[in-house]
Amino acid sequence: MSEVIKFRLVKEVSDAYSTREIGYETTDEYPNLYNEKTGELGICGGHGIYAWAQKEDYEIINQNKDER
Repeated sequence: MSEVIKFRLVKEVSDAYSTREIGYETTDEYPNLYNEKTGELGICGGHGIYAWAQKEDYEIINQNKDER
């Protein structure tokens, strides 16, 4: 089992119904989606609605940045 990746937003991201504020923290665990190749992070807001964050919208907070 791989390590859970933790993220902190550095920019606001929104879905159709709500906004995740700067400083919001989440992980790559289901139901969130994370694509390591593109850096896209889908933060599930419920009912299959996702707020999509790009690499520049978040920072990884539990890994050495030199490893990424």
